[in-house]
Amino acid sequence: FYQQPRVRFPGTSLEHHTFFLEDPSGNLLEFKHYLHESAIFGEQGSSEIGDSSPLD
Repeated sequence: FYQQPRVRFPGTSLEHHTFFLEDPSGNLLEFKHYLHESAIFGEQGSSEIGDSSPLD
């Protein structure tokens, strides 16, 4: 592991498990597992996720 597994935003609809691996070329790969499907496909009212400005 590049970064040990941890839980982010515990107790919220954004709660997820995450960890980083480093591949042989030095690239970092992030893996996430969300507990609530809405955090992936539906959450829009949180400043903790997403881009700060809409995509053009």
